[in-house]
Order: sequence, then C-alpha cells, then structure tokens
Amino acid sequence: MSKNQHTTLVKCLAFALGFTCCCEWSHAGNWGHWRGDGGNSVSKDASPPTTWGPTKNIKWKAVVPGRGSGSPVVWDDRVFVVSAIPTASAAYEYAVICFDRNNGQQKWNKVAATGKPHEGTHSTNGFASASPCTDGERVYAHFGSRGLYCYTIDGELLWSRTDLPRMTMRGTFGEGSSPTIAEDLLIVPHDHEGNSSLYAFNKLTGETVWEAKRDEPSCWATPLIMKVGEQTQIIMNGQNFARAYELRTGKELWRCGGQTQRPVASAVGAVSYTHLTLPTTPYV
Repeated sequence: MSKNQHTTLVKCLAFALGFTCCCEWSHAGNWGHWRGDGGNSVSKDASPPTTWGPTKNIKWKAVVPGRGSGSPVVWDDRVFVVSAIPTASAAYEYAVICFDRNNGQQKWNKVAATGKPHEGTHSTNGFASASPCTDGERVYAHFGSRGLYCYTIDGELLWSRTDLPRMTMRGTFGEGSSPTIAEDLLIVPHDHEGNSSLYAFNKLTGETVWEAKRDEPSCWATPLIMKVGEQTQIIMNGQNFARAYELRTGKELWRCGGQTQRPVASAVGAVSYTHLTLPTTPYV
C-alpha cells in the first residue's frame, strides 16, 4: 500500500442536527446496538431530519482514522465506533474510538489488537466490520479473528477473549457479524467455513456461559433478541436454517429452512412473529 493510499484511508463520522433515538430498553437518546436495542432499526420517539448534506442538518463532522464498516452506537454524551487502521508494516491497529456526542471531539482511542489479517476481505468490506454495542457502562467490540474486547465507557480495558477459533470466510469476503447484549449475556456469532458456533459470554467477566454448535457455513447476520411470552429467544439466520435458541441455555428451539447462500440478512421481529428477507439470487 502506498503512502497516498494510507493518507486517504480515513472516514468521516457525521452527526445529524437534532438526532435523537429512543428504544424500548434504553434511556431517551441512546442507541446501544447496530439496529438499536430492539434490533429492528426502529425508534418510537425519534424525530431525525429527513434531508441533510454537507452544510444542511449536520451538527458536526469528525475524521475517523482507518476504515470500518460497523455502525456508530450512542449512549448519553458518547459515540463509539470501531476501525482498522493500516500501519507501515502492512499490519492493522484494531481500534475502539469514542467521540463526544455534543461536539465531535475525540474522547479516547484504544488499540485493542495489532496484526496482519490472515486472509483477505471483500472490496466493499474491511477488517472492522462488526458494530460495537454498549449498555451504558461497558462497550464491546468484536474484531472477529482478532478478538472480542470489553472496555468501560471511559476506555479502560476490562477483559478480552482472543482464544476463539480463527475464522475462514467463504470467498475471503471478510467477517462481519455484530455482538448483541441480552440481559447479562453477550451473544456472539461465529459462523465460518470451519466449526461454527453461537457463543454466550458473561458480559461482566467474558467467561463462556454456553456454546451452541451450528452446522452452518459462513454467515454475516447478527442475532435478534426477542421476547416470546415468558421466554427470551435468540434468532439467528444461516445458510441452512434460520434458528431460534433459548437465551439462558443455548438450546435450539426451532428452525426454518429455505435459505439461500451467503446469508447476510438479520431477522426483525414484532409480537410473536419474526421476519427474514432472503435474496432471490445469490450475489458473487
């Protein structure tokens, strides 16, 4: 990679003026997961602008070093993003970065890991694809084969898991499933061309609570956490089946076939129904 390519590998984080979002399980204005805490990309109380541009409805803009395709998550006055920052040695610094929600100033930048990727990634993907998540006290970042990391919202590393199996993704498309907080657990998908699993970790300590083996190849979906009666289910897409797991034990509850190759879509749900959008033609 040339020096010019290094200098252009930056992204801008733009924050819309007046943006607020509120989800069922969070305080007003918080957005703790990729699709919000309800997992459906829906806020009942938000009133964001419907149009914006370089000088319209933008409160602030901040340069983010490196490249990452994870979504920002927001809690109170903090905005968290992840990025893979190239170095001169062809390695990357896998970073968690916190910005001030009010003015875009960087609060902290922590390098969770440094290393060369063991395989490539799709041209539209990067090496920091999973969105972080937060419960307002801790922020979790999953860099796939580079590890899972838990920080305080002030940037202190609490624990890490770097012992999970290295992932081998179909077509070297790269990794991308995001972690999800569910009660006192952190749910992490690990579907690839090797031995796939769905993990539940204690969100305070990082210890493994359960592991559900999955006969699934590479998948880029993120779990949906859904309450059905008195039972909390984890709904996870896959190439062979979409499946539901019991939150506390990881026991498979049901499965649905008819999936296609290269599953990317994550489930959405309401009341006692869940919906999955499947591509009619697999992409290459």
